[in-house]
Amino acid sequence: MARRKTSTVWVFNGNRARFPSAVFSSRKKAEEWIEGHKLQGTLTEYPVDISVLEYVIEVLGVKISERAASDPGNFNSSYLDHEHY
Repeated sequence: MARRKTSTVWVFNGNRARFPSAVFSSRKKAEEWIEGHKLQGTLTEYPVDISVLEYVIEVLGVKISERAASDPGNFNSSYLDHEHY
């Protein structure tokens, strides 16, 4: 099966934030902003125009349990590239 090409964005969530604080087109821009403001949180690379579940299965080739795949709206993004600051 040919793997789908996707574009991605970098999303920053502060440690105490319920929702993202910022979205960046590159990791470099995100890290400059995070370091410039001395922030703590998680920076995660998210795919665009595809769900995280589909991305993990189709692009990363990860085998997912049927139970996990049954709820794509609450699928864990821990499979995505991320960094803690």
